[in-house]
Amino acid sequence: MDISELAGKPCALRISTDRCYWQLPAEQIRKGYGIGLFSILRNTTNNCEARVFVEVEDIGGADLDAAAAKAVEELPAVLGPHQTQIVGEVNRDKAAEYKIGGTAVKGCKVRYSVKVLNADPVTVDPATTLIFVLGKALVTITVENYASSTVDHFTRFLKTLSIEKMPSKDVACRLKLVDATGGLYQYFEMPLLPGMVSERSDQLEGNVLGFCRYEDGKPVVRLRIAKSETDRPMEEKEEAEFRHSDLLDRYKAVSPLAEIAIGSGRGWLCTGVDDSTARLAVLYVRPQKVMWTWTFESIGADDKRFEGDLAAFKSSLKKLQCWIAQPR
Repeated sequence: MDISELAGKPCALRISTDRCYWQLPAEQIRKGYGIGLFSILRNTTNNCEARVFVEVEDIGGADLDAAAAKAVEELPAVLGPHQTQIVGEVNRDKAAEYKIGGTAVKGCKVRYSVKVLNADPVTVDPATTLIFVLGKALVTITVENYASSTVDHFTRFLKTLSIEKMPSKDVACRLKLVDATGGLYQYFEMPLLPGMVSERSDQLEGNVLGFCRYEDGKPVVRLRIAKSETDRPMEEKEEAEFRHSDLLDRYKAVSPLAEIAIGSGRGWLCTGVDDSTARLAVLYVRPQKVMWTWTFESIGADDKRFEGDLAAFKSSLKKLQCWIAQPR
């Protein structure tokens, strides 16, 4: 996740783990910025071990102690809208040195317990937060460790983090996404284009997940993933055509829909140009009852680069795996 602007130097917060899946919907991010993840041991069941929040904001003129004190004070208000209550006391440790990859940071640890009221069954789960500062970036790492788990997921997750220079375009990353809306776990997994980094939810419009690739500090490729909340009584292709008709008013030179292979399934893809001359491709895929829209954008008027980016995107889609977990 790119934190260069706030950190004051080109760098990213990197997560290297095979357990964590990006969480949708993005509106579940507690403060409206950062990214949310589920830690999942077995992705064949409707079950997760921990919920993770990685939040980055501008610290403003505060120092670490003031920022940590404010975080503790505001915690009930932050959790309340998400049907989550604090149980018992909130304990804040003194500032100490922590290792984030090879980088030593000064951080404050906060420990408390939470009750998620809309969970089934309702349990009281321990939560641990680490707050540290990098430049003007206030980074908050929170792990809600489900009470049924016997593993300290906070310590495990902290070991997966590092602070690095902006990843080069040669670094391979994977998209690992889970949508747990309604208690039904729906998974997506595929390779991302090299060099893409996660975008914070406050950098996105609407209820979407976003990734971006930078060159010379400027975005050149974007990917947006959004899920419809409406189950339409129509066939997959019919719904794709219905949504495709809306693009004709939004973009220029919109191509007809073309059916393409998506892993073991199929999707419908079209291309177009927006008002800023960005070249884009829109993919519709419906692995279950609701449609997903993937918008791939190559920024600028370079048709040759777009052709190359689009070919790479289509190649990665052939490796896209979608599946529905079965209840335990």
